[in-house]
Amino acid sequence: MLLKAQIFSKFEYSVNLTIGIILLLNLYLLSGFLSIQYAFILIPCFLISCFFFIKRFNRNVFVNLINNWNVFFFVVFSIFLSLFTYLVSDLKYDLKFNDAIRVIIYSIYLSWTAFIYYGKKELNLFIFKIAAISLFILLLEGILESYDPFLFAMLLSENVSKTISRVGGTLADPNAYSNAVIVFSFFILYFLPNVKFYLKLFISILIFFVVFYLVELSGSRQGLISMLVLLFYFVPILIERYSLKSKMIALGTILVIFMLCLPLIYSYLINNPESSLTRVIFSSDNPKSVNSNLEREESLVAGFNFLKSNLFLIGPGMLYFDDAWQQFVKVNVPFPHNSFLFIFCQFGMLSFFILYMMIKTFKRAMIIKYWPLLLITAIQLFLLANPIYYAIHFFTLFVIDMSWMETKIAKTA
Repeated sequence: MLLKAQIFSKFEYSVNLTIGIILLLNLYLLSGFLSIQYAFILIPCFLISCFFFIKRFNRNVFVNLINNWNVFFFVVFSIFLSLFTYLVSDLKYDLKFNDAIRVIIYSIYLSWTAFIYYGKKELNLFIFKIAAISLFILLLEGILESYDPFLFAMLLSENVSKTISRVGGTLADPNAYSNAVIVFSFFILYFLPNVKFYLKLFISILIFFVVFYLVELSGSRQGLISMLVLLFYFVPILIERYSLKSKMIALGTILVIFMLCLPLIYSYLINNPESSLTRVIFSSDNPKSVNSNLEREESLVAGFNFLKSNLFLIGPGMLYFDDAWQQFVKVNVPFPHNSFLFIFCQFGMLSFFILYMMIKTFKRAMIIKYWPLLLITAIQLFLLANPIYYAIHFFTLFVIDMSWMETKIAKTA
């Protein structure tokens, strides 16, 4: 009986890890390769999560999660507010359930995951594993899509807009792709198991190269900013054991190599107009960068016009928002390019409930010294709207809240 229980437990851990990767990377979109709709992957993931959520249910742990876990409240409030706006609004637009369904699936999955790892040291190893496997998959997607973007697009089961020069993987959006790369890299480096220093140094340098390569493929300017946060946090930790003389020699060597490679770098920038570096350095000369900036500006203006139309009081919620938004934009911009403006458009004054919970989580991130993760999250939330409903955003909140609770448990032990 004990052996069977151990086998079943290992099976559950493997299934949990697999479903987490599927949700975090939108791997269900690759169901087109199997000639089936992605719902045939999402529905089993949801049902399996529900099964283990019920099987694992622990009343004491659940009560503690309700008291301390902001992800739970974020999910409950977002669904409640959507239903509330549905009941009080007389809008005649078509209902869109995509975001609500995704939020529910994330809620059940992350609750199940919390039951598994609550109060256990294995949590850190789980975060490291899921991040490492996810980053490796993103690397494979990036290589394949950059090699043949049309082939990659054909593998997807949805009509996802793909570009020839910017990589978005199964996340479809290049900015979301670069953000996922940065966040997973942070988790890998932060939760890296204890290894010898030189192996840790090698892994860190390898991760930095992979991050830069994938961010460049994505052409994301915000990805470069987030990458700098990653470097400013981890590089000082890696070189703190070296003397000042060694640091100066290393810095001088890097500068000399950079100067020698300037012609190659310039040639690269000229021949790759959609790379992240080129879009930052030559942004004023890049038509797509200029158009992107104009699109962002228009989306923000449309967002404030949207709020004015609702008297800044109540929005249509996530169910009605898509169609209501089309009345305020001239081009196909799906939402305002700012997550805080986005939820304010959706929920009006009620969005302060969600903002309160996010601020609370951000405070926890500062307490447990996750400030790089907090800064990376803030960058994407200020520059984009869609991350607010991405699985990686919920997973980031999950890691912050669970780590904060682990700290509380350790102090009371």
